[in-house]
Amino acid sequence: MNRRELIAVLAGAGITLPALAQAQQAQKVPIVGYLHPGSPEYGAKPGFDALRQGLRDAGYVEGENVRLEARWARGRPEMLPQFAKELVQLRADVLVVTARPSIEAARATAPELPLMANDLESDPVTSSFVASLAHPGGNITGVFSDFPDFGTKWLELLKEAIPAPSCSGTLRPARCNWTRWKRQPAC
Repeated sequence: MNRRELIAVLAGAGITLPALAQAQQAQKVPIVGYLHPGSPEYGAKPGFDALRQGLRDAGYVEGENVRLEARWARGRPEMLPQFAKELVQLRADVLVVTARPSIEAARATAPELPLMANDLESDPVTSSFVASLAHPGGNITGVFSDFPDFGTKWLELLKEAIPAPSCSGTLRPARCNWTRWKRQPAC
């Protein structure tokens, strides 16, 4: 091998090795951690199944381009901090947390990790999960059903989606006939 060939090989390696390294990094499968205070055997599994289905609908296939890691406290909330640590050690990219104890355990363990929360009993502002509804800040997003004016906001969104002013105050089945989301003249 002469000098020119050696330089060409080294230059080619200098170009292809970083490209190969990027290709290997691009193949990293994201890990979604799921933390729940309940048990899959006693009513908590539908939320996890809905997460799986939502990921599938978005094009994520478990085991191929996404990895799900679930941790169930089975009614023992004192286990949640340990489970949150396990998920962080697995290098989860995001944690899906259900209920206040899971949210608190995840925040204490990994305050910088993105959290997708589902809590039907907490006001996110008074619980200090977010700074305000207008400007939440931080790393938490999700669904919180127990905050002031939640019902009012739902009604506003419903009116935007399906304008039916004569039926918005009270829906009476005898007068308002909603068929396949079409407004009927009876309203």
